[in-house]
Amino acid sequence: MYAKYNNAWLKAIITETEAYYIHDKASHSSLGYTAKRRALFMPAGTIYMYHSRGGDSLNISCRGAGNAVLIKAAAPYLPVSPGKNTKKMVYIMQALNPQKNSKGPRPWHKLCSGQALLCKALNLKIADWDQKQFDRKKFYIVSLGHKPKCIIQTKRREKTPFFLNAVKITNQQLPCKCSHTLGANVADSSS
Repeated sequence: MYAKYNNAWLKAIITETEAYYIHDKASHSSLGYTAKRRALFMPAGTIYMYHSRGGDSLNISCRGAGNAVLIKAAAPYLPVSPGKNTKKMVYIMQALNPQKNSKGPRPWHKLCSGQALLCKALNLKIADWDQKQFDRKKFYIVSLGHKPKCIIQTKRREKTPFFLNAVKITNQQLPCKCSHTLGANVADSSS
């Protein structure tokens, strides 16, 4: 993801998404068409933003009327040899997304770790982007060509305070043949 802020490009790699069909109960479009939800019924690639979890959230319409993908989390794009521009980018993202109740800046790996944090770090706002198309001069998403070894697909869990502590999935339940096991200790695993 590339978002222009003043004269600097802020860059992040998408790490987590949620996809919703129109008939999914968690989908905003399942509640029907309204002027606010118009973007969900516009052509694929239309940006839909709303306020949630203390900040703005980014969605993109896709694959037919009412379907969308929520961009749930990302990580700042840090090249192997970060230079002056990368350091400046992280500094700007930290200034846009300060840590609450702390004097120090938010750690780089937590800048985009949730849907609202992501929008704050990239300066994406409802007033600027809701019901709009991407603009290569201001904000766009591009593939870096990375192919993940495994995509983990799960069903939405209602009233789950923290996903990793509340859900236990075994390798046999995963839709791919990979060695990941989600459970209470997944944050400690090296994979």
